[in-house]
Amino acid sequence: MAVVQRVATATDRPATQLPPLYDAIDPEALDAVFRSGSTGSSEIAIEFRYAGYRVTIDSTGQIEMEQASE
Repeated sequence: MAVVQRVATATDRPATQLPPLYDAIDPEALDAVFRSGSTGSSEIAIEFRYAGYRVTIDSTGQIEMEQASE
């Protein structure tokens, strides 16, 4: 949900007007990767495109976004 809210804020659109997140990535799998809070000693980052943005989420849960170039 955090990804959808961040993109909604960035685009000044209601979250309900954005495409479903599952069109870009499996939200349950994404949550599962970060849910445990333990990634061992490895740092991870997941990057995907959503609603015209390149979204990167790191192992701390930090979300970074930039407009995707087509």
